[in-house]
Amino acid sequence: MPKKTYGTEVKARVKRLLEALLDFAKEFEDSKFDIKFKWEAENSANPKLIIKTTLVALEYLTEKDKYPGKLTKPQIREALSLLKDFLEILEDNRTQTKGVNIWHFTLKL
Repeated sequence: MPKKTYGTEVKARVKRLLEALLDFAKEFEDSKFDIKFKWEAENSANPKLIIKTTLVALEYLTEKDKYPGKLTKPQIREALSLLKDFLEILEDNRTQTKGVNIWHFTLKL
């Protein structure tokens, strides 16, 4: 079976989502975003960003970032999956993954 490869567009979407989340955690305090976050071990060599949000909020976040357009829900879902399975920096904290609107995860930076 051939190895699955990821093109430049997919890599750019993953980078864009990660960048939007980190920018939000560092700069924004906007109540329009339904994104709850907290830093764990922020000043250590391996900080963790714990996020609880929805795909709708992440879609809105990418709409407000510095890039034109926005990421769609399927693109965001794919980017989160790649952060987990390919880059191995996302830890899924949800107890149930099917049919749940709330995404709760930790980014290990």
